[in-house]
Amino acid sequence: MNGVRVSKSTLHKVAKLEALPSELAVRGYLTALGVDHAEIERWVARRTALVTPPGEQNAAEFTSRPPGQPRWRWWAAVAVTLLITNVVTGFVVHRVSTPEPVTAPTTKPTPASAATGDNPLDTPCLDDAKVATSTNKNPEFLLEIVFSVRCRAAWARITRADDSPLGNHVEVAIYRRSDPHGDTRQEAVEPDVKSAFTTLIVRADPTDRLCAIGAVVTRDDRSAAAEPICV
Repeated sequence: MNGVRVSKSTLHKVAKLEALPSELAVRGYLTALGVDHAEIERWVARRTALVTPPGEQNAAEFTSRPPGQPRWRWWAAVAVTLLITNVVTGFVVHRVSTPEPVTAPTTKPTPASAATGDNPLDTPCLDDAKVATSTNKNPEFLLEIVFSVRCRAAWARITRADDSPLGNHVEVAIYRRSDPHGDTRQEAVEPDVKSAFTTLIVRADPTDRLCAIGAVVTRDDRSAAAEPICV
């Protein structure tokens, strides 16, 4: 990766410390450790000094070698020290530079702002609104409850099956089954329309079911749902 071609076996021999490595092995081993070019050249010079005849050696190169210690063992000991230093330094740098993992918040998302009596068209409840339940057991209309998980709210909708809205009207209501005629009941009576819907009813308690009822009223008849639908 760094442009120095050295075999694995050559690097293995350096690690075994059995003999003074070649200049190529020195360059390859130090390059693999990430040593900069100037420092590599200094180590190569020391290696060259170890194999140079005594008369040609630079005495300054051996000032740090203990007297009587074999040259290759001294060089090998220094190489091992350098290896350990680089490993420890790399570990410390990695720990310092690696950011601590960020823990995701565990709080539940806040419901969208909506209140009982709001027009669903004026709220963010439309963003995730889905038909929770419906019925067309009365063939004259389709009755639905539309629910928004984001708002924890619902509204009822009625749609005529015929094309004769003029002169007639539709009725639709949604309420809490535990309090069908209470203040939270939402109703809509719309004349001369094919479809109508109620305002919102917010369900604060998930155990409190919401129910809807509807009817189509003509001049001569009132056709209501046989039974309410609930969610």
